[in-house]
Order: sequence, then structure tokens, then C-alpha cells
Amino acid sequence: MSQSIRDGKAEVMTAKAAGLILLFSFLFFYVPIFSIFALGLCAVPTIVVSVRYGFGYGVLSALLAGGLIAVFIDPISAFTLVIMVVLLGVSQGMAIRNGSSSYGVVFSGIASVMAALVFIGLLFYALSGKNMVIEQVSMIKETIRAEVDSGFGSGLQAVGLEENLKIIDEAMDDVAELYPLGLFIVSWLVAGFSYYISAKVLGHLGFITPKKIRLKELRLHPIFSWGFLVGLAAYLFSSRFGAQAELISMIGLNLLFIFGMIFLLQGTAVIIYIISLRKFGPGLKIFMVTFSLFAQLVFWGITWLGLFDTWFNYRKLSYDQE
Repeated sequence: MSQSIRDGKAEVMTAKAAGLILLFSFLFFYVPIFSIFALGLCAVPTIVVSVRYGFGYGVLSALLAGGLIAVFIDPISAFTLVIMVVLLGVSQGMAIRNGSSSYGVVFSGIASVMAALVFIGLLFYALSGKNMVIEQVSMIKETIRAEVDSGFGSGLQAVGLEENLKIIDEAMDDVAELYPLGLFIVSWLVAGFSYYISAKVLGHLGFITPKKIRLKELRLHPIFSWGFLVGLAAYLFSSRFGAQAELISMIGLNLLFIFGMIFLLQGTAVIIYIISLRKFGPGLKIFMVTFSLFAQLVFWGITWLGLFDTWFNYRKLSYDQE
């Protein structure tokens, strides 16, 4: 099987990839609990084709799959999935083909999934005049309200349900405000999963695989620091923007969380690097890293440590390997 795949013609491999994407798409559309992982699986065939045959065949595999999905499921579903598969699969495939590291492949996937979701949201607004995020939150609220009302109607114990519903409503509003952060987390999970599976598949088939970098050697390009600093400034000085203060504050908060998570990763890398230079036992090392992540003050300290590392380079590493 592996040999036939390595020696197969581009057109045949592209058709096989489209068939696999169609198969995985059923999991994406009909088993919502696995949709994040199913999306990652849908991208894997396109990644493999892109690595083996290049950009054009990678795009073609997703477009052929879109045609099949339009026939077997529906055109709208096909359109939305194809956008995500093309951007995620081709971006990660070409990143691998061009020699990017494992972290570079994941970051390219994150950017692609976020771009796809934003594009779909903007398209939904252009066609319907409605905000997709607000519509989704409203649907969730209505579903919860219907379940609560059903409990009232059937005579079930209803003490505290109204209070709980109010808490859920407020939580849903917070979700809407932090939607960009939610996009980032979803994109991170999808891109990380698709990278992991595609690296395994490519290695099994004997193709080029991403250059692996240990976490303690991760160092981001200083350009990432601007995202964190802009978010911090927007959040701290949002009151100066008058009527737009709430919007600016929300944007700043989302940027802080998103880039804070990124620099938390780099800060953790610095901590692991420092610990690796000392003769600590494995149990103590695990405790120190775990404590650092869960202690709130230390948590933010590590985030700032990661930010400062982009400028002061505590480990004397280059950033051309991310």
C-alpha cells in the first residue's frame, strides 16, 4: 500500500485524497462532538498531496472533495468545509514542503483556520445581514430556555433553575465577547491535530516530515510581541476612546489572551531549559513546571518571561527555527 502511494500518479493520488476527505467529512457533519478532530483529519489528505505534488494538486484534492460533498451532503456544507480544508491543508502542506519546523507548521495552520472561520463569518453576514456569533449564542440560549420550560411544564423540581439560567445567559454573553479567543483555541486544536496525524502519515510513507524542535528550544520571532503589547495598550487605555471604549477594551482583552497563551508557551520553554541545566529528578521537574502553570502569579510571570525572551534571548537561540 505504501509503495503504491509513493509511486502513484498525481491525478490518482488527488482522487484518492478527495475520497478520504469525503469519508472524514461525514464524521465532521454528523458527529459534532468530534468535529474539531474530524476537520483536522479532513486536512490530512490535502497536506500529503501538497507535500508530494505541490500547491495545485493540494487545492484540487479539496475542490474535488467539495464536489463530492455537495452531491452526498449539501452544497453549503461543501463550500464551508472546502474553504477550511484548502487553507489548512495547503498551508501546512506547503510549510512542510518548504522545510518549516513543527512549530512553524502548526502556526501556519492556526492562521489558516482562523482566516477561514473569519471569512465564513463575514460571508454569512454579507448574505444574511446577521452576526453568526450572536446567532449561535442566541440559539444556545433558546435551547437552554426550552429545556428549562420543559422542566417546569412536567412538574419537575425547578428550584434554582432560573438563577442558573441567568448565570448561563451571562456566560454566553462573555463567550460572544471572547469569540476571537475561542477561534484561536479551536484553530490551535485543529492545526495541532492535523500536523500530528499528517507527520505520522508522511513518515510512514517515506515522505519529508517537519523538522522537530523540542519545546525548550522554541523561540518566537519578535514580531509576535507586538500583538501582546497592542492588546495591553488597548485594554489599559480603552477609556480614552469614548463611545468605542467597550469595543477597544474587548479587542485588547482578546489580543492579551491570544498572545498571552503564545508567550506562556515560550515562557514555559525557558523554564524547561533552565530546569534541564540543573540536576533535578524527573518528579521534581514535573512538579516545578506544573506549579508554574497553575499558580496565578507565576502563570503571568512565565508569560512575561516568554515575551522578554523575544528581546533578550536568555537561551542564546536563533528564531529562524520556529
